[in-house]
Amino acid sequence: MYSRPSAPKTLGGVCRDVFDLYLHAPNSCWPLALMSAAVVAATFALSPLQEWLLNLSAAATTDLSAMSELRPSHVTNDLIAALTRSPAFWVTTVMSTVSLSILFVAMLVRMTDSVDPRKRTTDVILHALRLTPKFLLATAIYSLATSIGLLLLIVPGLIWMISLLLSAAAIVAENAGVFASFQRSRVLVKGAWWHVSGVVAVVTTPAFLAFLFTQTIASSVVAGFGGAPIAAIELNWLLATFLLMPLHASMLVVLYYDLKARNPAAG
Repeated sequence: MYSRPSAPKTLGGVCRDVFDLYLHAPNSCWPLALMSAAVVAATFALSPLQEWLLNLSAAATTDLSAMSELRPSHVTNDLIAALTRSPAFWVTTVMSTVSLSILFVAMLVRMTDSVDPRKRTTDVILHALRLTPKFLLATAIYSLATSIGLLLLIVPGLIWMISLLLSAAAIVAENAGVFASFQRSRVLVKGAWWHVSGVVAVVTTPAFLAFLFTQTIASSVVAGFGGAPIAAIELNWLLATFLLMPLHASMLVVLYYDLKARNPAAG
């Protein structure tokens, strides 16, 4: 069972703590993960993206000669153009993003004991709801900053990606403001950038390989039942959401407390 460290741990020790917290996450985290998977399922069902892909799949089976002349760039451009003109796409995307953010913050709330552990899941979600606007704004700024850094020189993007990684944990555990959470993350990561990078690499690499593995399994299962390929993609995203969201939350929480123990002056 995971317990918060009182002294710095090695990279291996931190990674063990991440998987320990993940496997022994509070019981209410798994209902939250299940709700997240349900959100993804609803998004696939309501978004025009699914209809477009199904039509494309149908065209591929009925007119192979026409599809052979259709280049990937044309498919991508047509898809983007069709989706950006669809109000339903934007509505479902916004609703899905907000819903998943609330549930992810709720996982962080539960794992950091930011509320009484005896609180019901609904109370945890209500608490997370108050923190979600800050989380959404911080995530948008984080994504924009790292994307620009990666596009321009790559290295700045990688530096910011790790240095600002713990802003979400700071928002939940300390109720920090958006920019205060960035500063808090920078202070915690300072002097431990490679340590944090190593933990992220060790945790996310197996997760990525598991995602590829489940995609293969989902494709085989769906094909065995005569389903369309799009169903395999949906099934894999459901599994990935259910299994990997709690893992990401566990990594942020364990890193946050590890770095606090590593740098007592940071408070």
